[in-house]
Amino acid sequence: MNIETETMIDADMRIRWGIKRDMNEVLTIENECFAYPWSESDFDTTLRQRNCIIKVVEIADCIASYAVYELNPRSYRLLNFAVRADLHRRGVGSQFLTYLKGKLNVKRPVMLADVWDRNLCGQLFFRSQGFRAVGIVAGKYRQNADDAYRFRYLMPVCEGK
Repeated sequence: MNIETETMIDADMRIRWGIKRDMNEVLTIENECFAYPWSESDFDTTLRQRNCIIKVVEIADCIASYAVYELNPRSYRLLNFAVRADLHRRGVGSQFLTYLKGKLNVKRPVMLADVWDRNLCGQLFFRSQGFRAVGIVAGKYRQNADDAYRFRYLMPVCEGK
């Protein structure tokens, strides 16, 4: 069995499994990107679940982006996705999401992401990546009971089904 441990997405960027020693950089990105960031405990609790995975993008030995996702029987669900603030609008998030969409297959042809209703940049980003808003998740954020938009991406061969 060949287990993928690292993928180059361009000359300077590589994607790999997140590990414990990445957590300080991940938390720094989390805190700079979100009004209500996950705590280290939130990451630990989520990543202890057998179906949850963290992947990171590394540039010059520094974490540039990360994604936490959940494997479900018919979908991948992005639980947390962020790019270091100084790298916004430089293609890191787009390339990373393209990589993640490449993980879709006939068993899991759908990727879901919930985006805070106040996060217009996040909503526009996911729309630009081919995701479509398909619903509202009422009271998604426990800190303030704000809603989120549920975005869905369908593997191209599955569109229209």
